[in-house]
Amino acid sequence: MKQVNAIMGLLAAGALLFLLMPIVTILPIALSSGDYISYPLPGLSLRWLSQVALHPGWREALANSIFIALGSAMLATLFGTLAAVGLVQAAPRQARALRGLLMLPVAIPSVVLGLGLYFLLARAGLLSTYTGLILAHATISFPLVMVVVGASLATTDLVVIRAAQSLGAGWRMIFLSVLVPMLYPAILAGFILAFLNSFDEVIVTMFIAGPEQNTVPRVLFANLRDRLDPSVVAVTVLMLLLSALLGLLLQLLARWTQRRPADQ
Repeated sequence: MKQVNAIMGLLAAGALLFLLMPIVTILPIALSSGDYISYPLPGLSLRWLSQVALHPGWREALANSIFIALGSAMLATLFGTLAAVGLVQAAPRQARALRGLLMLPVAIPSVVLGLGLYFLLARAGLLSTYTGLILAHATISFPLVMVVVGASLATTDLVVIRAAQSLGAGWRMIFLSVLVPMLYPAILAGFILAFLNSFDEVIVTMFIAGPEQNTVPRVLFANLRDRLDPSVVAVTVLMLLLSALLGLLLQLLARWTQRRPADQ
């Protein structure tokens, strides 16, 4: 048994090392004093991090990314939560079929989804607009919220819904006064996942966005093609830090959710 555990531990350590090595390898390049991406580093400097922080193009892209991610995350959270609640109320066979259909935005290739959204939004006159981008990002993010909130609903005693119905409460009151207070940790976790998913999205964005809707991943992709210098790595490091901070927030939220019944 000890040998099996040792082998499993080695395999887990190897898999973890394989996942972390690309990240660990690029981190020092963000602190390079050279003009190009190269190893060994010619020296250490904060020039590329400060250049990214002060460059108007990167700042505009960051503002666009945050605006689009916040808008799409709010929409995805609303519709994802409503979808999860609706699936709980449906018959099991219908719920399985509907869940499969609603998961399509994350199941089909991003290129196919981006092309479909391109033609749909073009007919609606929303191409190259912030509204179109927010709707497109919400489409690919709301299944994540639906899964997270649905998982929380699966462990929730839904007798409170029937109790509220027996007291004459309508669905609007049940949703706002019963379900949201019970599910808000899962709703907040879904919002964070939707925000991260939108902030990192690039393929669908390239189909929908116009010249004025530059986002951080889109500018990063363009720089990788046209000008490969350590500023690209500096932006990557900053995105990693943002993802790590939000991931830590998710972990703290999960711990707090697990402890909440004990506290009550």
